[in-house]
Amino acid sequence: MADLPLAVQVLVGRDAVVLGSVADVTPETVAALAPGSTLVIVESSVRGALRLRRGATRRGLRVERVFVVLPSLVQPLCCVELDSRCLSWVWAALATVPPGRSVSAPLAELVLRWGNRATILGLLARLAPARVAIARRL
Repeated sequence: MADLPLAVQVLVGRDAVVLGSVADVTPETVAALAPGSTLVIVESSVRGALRLRRGATRRGLRVERVFVVLPSLVQPLCCVELDSRCLSWVWAALATVPPGRSVSAPLAELVLRWGNRATILGLLARLAPARVAIARRL
């Protein structure tokens, strides 16, 4: 657990077993765990979003919650549950246009307005560089 940032440790609890990337989880690793164990799967690449749930299911794990870690796993500012309402709130609360006159301010304002749409938020969530899944062994 010490290798997880504090922002993530708070979410997963003390008894959770950190497995690392889903690609590194072997059938032997899963078999050694007690049924119902709380597990943490950490993906730190954009490709990890695609394989996280599918890979966990293939290995006999049930993913209960997935969090996007922003801006990265190395220096997390926040962990946001992969849910459109949560992502929308974080986008509205954290994404801002810098104060002052800037050439890019109108473009940034437009991106902020359009960025709160479900399609854009979904794309941003898929492109997030890090995510953490809380799963259980079946």
